[in-house]
Amino acid sequence: TGAGVFNEAKSINEKRNEADKVWVIGVDRDQREEGNYTSKDGEKANFVLTSSIKEVGQALRQFAKKTSKGNFPGGKVTT
Repeated sequence: TGAGVFNEAKSINEKRNEADKVWVIGVDRDQREEGNYTSKDGEKANFVLTSSIKEVGQALRQFAKKTSKGNFPGGKVTT
């Protein structure tokens, strides 16, 4: 599920100085909350650099709508 990388980054970062922290890139949804931790010097910090959000649900809705209207774009790459 990816939780392991967040747990490991948190464990590492809690023992390091802010300048030496490791970063994580979230995937599928905004994972900023999973990156919260307290640094070695007692400061609140976060190690999530960014999150890549795929919006799969939105793509499925678009394809379903096109298909119901007889416009399914089979054989084409869409973005």
